[in-house]
Formats: sequence, C-alpha cells, structure tokens
Amino acid sequence: MRTRFVRPVAFAAVAGLVLAACGGDGASTGGAISPEGYAQGICGAASKWVTALQDRNAQLQEDLSVLASDIGPSDPAALKDLMVAFLDGAVQETETLIAEVSALSPPDVDGGQEVHDAAISAFTQARDLFAGARDQIAALDPSDQEGFALALTDLGTTLGEAGSGIADSVKGLSSPALETAFNDTPECAEVSAA
Repeated sequence: MRTRFVRPVAFAAVAGLVLAACGGDGASTGGAISPEGYAQGICGAASKWVTALQDRNAQLQEDLSVLASDIGPSDPAALKDLMVAFLDGAVQETETLIAEVSALSPPDVDGGQEVHDAAISAFTQARDLFAGARDQIAALDPSDQEGFALALTDLGTTLGEAGSGIADSVKGLSSPALETAFNDTPECAEVSAA
C-alpha cells in the first residue's frame, strides 16, 4: 500500500501567508523592528522549517520504499507507524518555528502587532493540523486495509484544504513597507518557492 499522501503539506500555502500577512490598521507597539529585520527573521525561521519538513518528507519516502521492497506493500501497521512518526516530527518542527517567530518583535509598521499575531496564529494552526493528522492516523485500524488507504487519502485532501484556509485567514492584511521587505529578502523568496 503506497500512498502519495505525504507531500510537503501546504508548505507554499503556509509560507505564503507570511509573505501576504503584511500589516493592517492600528498602531505598532514599542520595541518593534524594521520591516527588513522582521522579514529576515520570520522568513529565516520559516526557511529552516520548510527545509526540516522537506528533509523529514524525503526520509519518509525513502522509508516507504524500503518498506515496500522489504516487507511488501501490504503492511499497513508499519505504514501507520511511519506516518505517525513523520507527523509527530512535523509537530516538533512547527513548535520550534512558533518559538522562533514568537521571539521576534513585531514589525515597525501600522498594524505591526496584528501582523505578528496573525503569523504566530497561522503557524499555530499549521502545528495543530499536523497534530490532528497524527492523532487521526494513530487512531486508524491498520487491519482494515481498504478503509486505512481511503482514510489516508482523505486525510491528505483535508490537510491540503486546511493549509489553504490558513493562508486565506490572513489575506486581508497589507502594508507596502512589509511587502517590499518580503520581496527584497532572499530567505522569503526561498520560502515562497518551496
């Protein structure tokens, strides 16, 4: 039982929200950093996160290939273990990202705190997606091979849709200064290309 369920789940959608979340109405708070410093900080953290998830995904694909060749494609219990481990790792990587982004000061633009809070909220939603997916897979009955395969496929679709929803949740925010800073920061280009 091979599945294409695990792709870089909504990397572009979640990373793209950072590039889209660029300040709305309201005042920035004290201790804010420049738009350029904020773009470098948040995109640097997001770039490490994307790379870590891509590395975990590559390892999972390798493990799935070994599983298919060594044990055969009909070992859903082993597949379940691999998927749960992958998603647990994704939760941990996203926790690290949230901590790094939370440590940044908000950008020094109108609505800077709102932008910062939206970015943290979006990454928290991504973490919760991974955790929910992990818990759903952990609860699956691997002895029901057809049901197990269908559940994995449905879960992949659900994660993709949810990732797009995260990005949509911050689309209303905009700030020319932050847009320029994100566009001019190499780390941001790397994240959006993931």
